[in-house]
Amino acid sequence: LMVGFAVPGEQMEQLAQIDRFPAVQTHKLSWSVIRALELQGDVTVDLLSSLPVSTYPNAAKLFAGCRSWERGNGSWNVTLPFVNLLLLKHLTRFLSCLAFTLVWLIKTRRRPARVVLLYGIHSAHMLAVLLAAKLFRIRVVTLVTDPPGMAIPGERWLTRQLRRLDDRLLVNALCCMDGVVVLTPQLAERFAPGVPALVIEGILSSLDVAALLPDSSDIAPPAHGGVNAEPYVILYAGQLLESYGLGLLLDAFARLDDEHCRLWICGKGPLAEQVRRAAEQDPRITFWGFLPRADTLALVRQATVLVNPRPSRQDFTAFSFPSKTLEYLAAGKPVLSTRLPGIPEEYFGYLQPIEDETPEGLAGALTAFRDLSVEERDRLGALGRDFVLAQKTEARQGARLLEFLQSRLA
Repeated sequence: LMVGFAVPGEQMEQLAQIDRFPAVQTHKLSWSVIRALELQGDVTVDLLSSLPVSTYPNAAKLFAGCRSWERGNGSWNVTLPFVNLLLLKHLTRFLSCLAFTLVWLIKTRRRPARVVLLYGIHSAHMLAVLLAAKLFRIRVVTLVTDPPGMAIPGERWLTRQLRRLDDRLLVNALCCMDGVVVLTPQLAERFAPGVPALVIEGILSSLDVAALLPDSSDIAPPAHGGVNAEPYVILYAGQLLESYGLGLLLDAFARLDDEHCRLWICGKGPLAEQVRRAAEQDPRITFWGFLPRADTLALVRQATVLVNPRPSRQDFTAFSFPSKTLEYLAAGKPVLSTRLPGIPEEYFGYLQPIEDETPEGLAGALTAFRDLSVEERDRLGALGRDFVLAQKTEARQGARLLEFLQSRLA
């Protein structure tokens, strides 16, 4: 049983339109985990999911109803009902998760081997599952994608205080787990010391691999400055946050005086208005807004270079692995990235590191990369693609995950 936030794709697209902070990466990784496990053969993954929405009014949804849905493989899949208001959200999620987990435990009591995999550190789910597991003596493993205490921009004072209380519950609950699956070793060391841990920094989605193949409908950006001038397109796709280095990227791009350079930005977040103003002032910048997944991947296919400018000296970077790193590499395009401590060192055999995290330093790195030959850029992109296709696919990571879950049953 996987307890978390996996919902049908069309439902996630609807939620993204009404949520200020859509949980796109949560949705992507959830389904990659599910496919990774189900690729391993005789594995059934049942789903209990809460809609991945921000608390009202950040998401224009007050109540989530109960829904059973089919995936065509005999699995049992339910979205849990809850009231999407502060305090009531956690209480109602706890009650519905406890009730449906008990139902699942009764329904599957004759299965030879069962384990509950919790996606994310959501206290309502964790406490409900731990209580049910204690009653039925079943093993529980948590997939930890973020550290406790990840705040949402614009939170009110009361919300911050409740989050601190919630953090204490989360850390205590993590120490009661039979195992944890973490994106970085630092997550396990800091928040689940002594608990058996498996590090899986990410899973390359099979859907992304297919979508990132060149498409005949892709339209290359127009050349500027003459028939021999090639556009140099830099792409940033993700949340529009200062902490993710978007301000740094805008400052660096302003220092590039090459008329052939283009900066494409897509996503949503607090810096959206700043990006719009920059695009109005510099015609080389295009702000695409928040795009459907397929359209974002189409831009990835057409870009010259993909950039992750997230500053490496922030506290939270030791606990995170930017999931877009995998899809960027899978596109066969060169990737410029800061040396985030959450990115394993092996990746920097394929990523192009940004050593100087200042506007001048990033501008210099972008300029140096622009000056490489097309053949050299293609070679670097192909190396990265071969690496992730060999090491980070759903089949490869799913085998490691299943082996770890089975070890916790022993």
